[in-house]
Amino acid sequence: MQTTDGRDATDLFAVSTKVEGLNANDRWDIAASGSGQATALYVPAKEAAPTEPVDYLFGGTVTYRDVDTDIQGLDFDVFAKGPDQSHAGFQRAEAWCRAHGKEVVVIPRTENISSTLLKSYSKL
Repeated sequence: MQTTDGRDATDLFAVSTKVEGLNANDRWDIAASGSGQATALYVPAKEAAPTEPVDYLFGGTVTYRDVDTDIQGLDFDVFAKGPDQSHAGFQRAEAWCRAHGKEVVVIPRTENISSTLLKSYSKL
């Protein structure tokens, strides 16, 4: 969690997580062809916005090992991917989505946002 100008804001929020169907380790793994749900509730302290609204950035990552087979057991309508996710597994995943009536959306990178930085926050 950080402010829009990059300052750490972790201490301004209490975080409660609920995990179902995931291995309860630091990575929240889902077994192959399995399903699960992770919910995070962020509760701001009064100091998070004492006199006026303040924007904060929250982030996380989802990692697929075999995206083309992982998605086949999921219930979804839109397959979202980044512009650099074009390896053979993603190409097969896109083909599967189109063949099964799923929309494929490419989400552009967010300028000046580092995924490496966001990943480091998700490990806190």
